[in-house]
Amino acid sequence: IANGDWSTPANWSTQDYGGIVTTIQPTVTANVYIGDSKSITLDGDRTATSPGVVTVDSSGLFLMQGNILSGTGTFRLEALGALGIGHASGITSSGATGNVQTSTRLYNAGTHNRGHFIYTGGATQASGNGLPSTTQTLTVWKTGGTVLTMGSNIAINDSLHVRSGSLDASSRTFTIGGNMLVASGAVVTPQTSQFVFSGTTTQSVSATGATLVFNNLTIG
Repeated sequence: IANGDWSTPANWSTQDYGGIVTTIQPTVTANVYIGDSKSITLDGDRTATSPGVVTVDSSGLFLMQGNILSGTGTFRLEALGALGIGHASGITSSGATGNVQTSTRLYNAGTHNRGHFIYTGGATQASGNGLPSTTQTLTVWKTGGTVLTMGSNIAINDSLHVRSGSLDASSRTFTIGGNMLVASGAVVTPQTSQFVFSGTTTQSVSATGATLVFNNLTIG
């Protein structure tokens, strides 16, 4: 089974992760699993109709770009699954907005607090009210010159990576248990935010080729 677009049958199997490839893309009522270190890119709007469930499993990567998954079905992100978010409204808990617009949206299924969230939009984005308050990692990987604005406080078990584009920290609190990386050309606008480095082992902050300013910084 290959990495690639949702609409390509060769990227799916009706058996298991190592099964024989199918000749069709998932149906609207299918139980869809993205995992086993595979990545699927949503290459157009799709529908999940109850009892259908789209699950991003451990080590799976679902890159939604600016497209929408909607319908009466369920979206589920398991621990250590990764979601690429490209919609201007980010991810939301309800309503017809954001990348995921299914009736049931479980971005933190079972309160595992270990999801990977990657913001990839090519325009200004809001994080959205569906972003869990605790994640494993948070990555900003946007087109240069475009901005992600955080809408809530967040605790990150591992690391915050700003690889490209800009992170507007607004007035939010970022509690980081791992490292922080700001890549060359990327921007963090601190506003009145607070950054708390709370790890119990050595942590690092790297901003090679970038300017990083903290207005409120707590260590420990």
